[in-house]
Amino acid sequence: MKTADKTTGYFLRRVLGFFVLPLLLFGATETVARMLHIPKISHNNIDAKAQQVLAQADEQTLLIVGDSRLEWGLLPLAMEENLRGENIRVLNMAMPGSNGLDVMQYIVRHKIKLKGIVAGVSPFFGRYANHGVERIKLSLRNCIYENGHYQAKQVFYCMDNSIANFYENGYPYFKSHFYDEQGGAVVDAYGGYEKRYMFQQTMYKKWNAEFSPGKLTVYTNALNKLADSLQQLQVPVYAVYMPVSSKLFALEKDFKTTLEQQLQVESYSDYSGFVYSDSTLLHDSVYFYDGSHLSHTYAKKFSAILAGHIREIRKQQANRK
Repeated sequence: MKTADKTTGYFLRRVLGFFVLPLLLFGATETVARMLHIPKISHNNIDAKAQQVLAQADEQTLLIVGDSRLEWGLLPLAMEENLRGENIRVLNMAMPGSNGLDVMQYIVRHKIKLKGIVAGVSPFFGRYANHGVERIKLSLRNCIYENGHYQAKQVFYCMDNSIANFYENGYPYFKSHFYDEQGGAVVDAYGGYEKRYMFQQTMYKKWNAEFSPGKLTVYTNALNKLADSLQQLQVPVYAVYMPVSSKLFALEKDFKTTLEQQLQVESYSDYSGFVYSDSTLLHDSVYFYDGSHLSHTYAKKFSAILAGHIREIRKQQANRK
């Protein structure tokens, strides 16, 4: 009996050590963090978004790829409104820190026919390592898992470094992310325009100092090669240089000519002339959320403008056939 009691006691201690104590620690951490009103970091949903958006891609899809400037700045519903009658559904697969090449590789690899791809371009896109979208496997199981994992990260302090970040740096950059079913994003950050702009300016200056012509060449060569492969699938690529505020554009313009010389994309539309010389337009906060990303209000207007240009390009292409 004594041996059995010892075995049972050992087993209970093991259960306590492996399950009960971690659960108590988890509960205590979550409770104290909420009692202290520690701000929770809001995360982007790259993996969950890829599962949801790419599963919808078909012959009626105009797919947006690129970085957060396109994710925040191009709104699918606003574009569809101005492409009415074209039988087009717009999906936004742009993601933070992405030049879109991995998404385009996925489309080529799986031979998915689309209405077209809106590809963001920038002199700094050569620095992005992307997110491995070309390797993902779409499935209901993976979609449920990635969405569950994302929601858990959004809710639980134990899933990220929100607590440590708050005590080391104060409020995090991102306050909230809202995604619609077509991949459009509305993002909110802490602080006013000037604070957010200073963050973007610091980042742009760093990118400027680290600019690599070699990486730009590798990026543009890969983009042109993918554009050729997509052309064989009869998927046109519309390359877009997204608007950026005048002060940050000054950090990009030295490399812009090089980018244009290297691009061979058939339908290349340049919208980067969105810079201001008139002093009445120097209040970038009207148009930009932080100097780099369009404000949500102006994103609606710019999405409509871009859709109108794409409509005209499509009309011209149809007339040449």
